[in-house]
Parts: sequence; C-alpha cells; structure tokens
Amino acid sequence: MDPGSKCKSVKLANTAAVQSLQSTESTTKCSIRFENKTSRCADLLWFDFRGLAVRYCTLPPGTGVNMVTFVGHLWVCRDSETGDQLFINHSDVFKAVRGTEIGITIMITIPIYTLHERCLQVLSRLLPKDGIKTLEIPETLKDDLLKRYES
Repeated sequence: MDPGSKCKSVKLANTAAVQSLQSTESTTKCSIRFENKTSRCADLLWFDFRGLAVRYCTLPPGTGVNMVTFVGHLWVCRDSETGDQLFINHSDVFKAVRGTEIGITIMITIPIYTLHERCLQVLSRLLPKDGIKTLEIPETLKDDLLKRYES
C-alpha cells in the first residue's frame, strides 16, 4: 500500500523557511525507517544536492516507511495540511550519518511550539486572509499572519 494513500498533501508551506539545506553526495547507504508518531499526515521531504525540497512521501498517522538513503542526505518533515514543522528525532532536520548503515528507526513527532507560533497556526486556520486586518491585535502579529498566507 502507498504510505500516502490515506492523506492528501495540500501544500508544502514554509519549505522556503528552511534556508541553505543541501544534501551531500555519498555512496555509503543507510537503511532507515521513518515512523509518523503524530495524529497528522506528514510530508517527508528530502533536500537534494541543489538545496531544493523534494517530497518523498506522505505518511498517514501511525504509519512508517522503510528506505535506503545515503550518508549526508538531509530530511525534514511537515504537516501535510498546514505546512507546519514536525520534528524528526527531536530535531528540525535529520542528517544521515555514518553508523546508520545497519538500520535505525526515526521518529516523527510534533514539536513544542511557542505560544506565538501556535496562535499563528490556529488563527490562520480560522480566519480568511481578508479578515486579518480587522483583528484587534498588534500589527506585528498581523504581519506574521499575512506571511503564513504567502508561503
């Protein structure tokens, strides 16, 4: 079964926010398993040798995928629906390193968001873009909300 068959990837928002990530070429293979421990559909993204994010697959909640990658390859994970950052082994970025050639399991989890980020997540889901300017909140928050709609 295709790991992403139960989830539809709506957008890959905020991938541009992860600046200057670029996998390095290698011939050393690593056997790994990514497991989605969240209640969200998760887009697994590999950064290619030019620094472009490439969606490898979408994992429904509670599923995983076995793969072979290479030492020096960089991976990130995003919520499929919102584009919010998810953690890979408690970090923003997973880098395959020597020692993972024998096979390891990588956990995808939800990070502890700041109150500011969590508010932006909720408000951007509840409000249309044109409703932001009418809110009685600081202008900096309005600007941050508008940026989420642009990504």
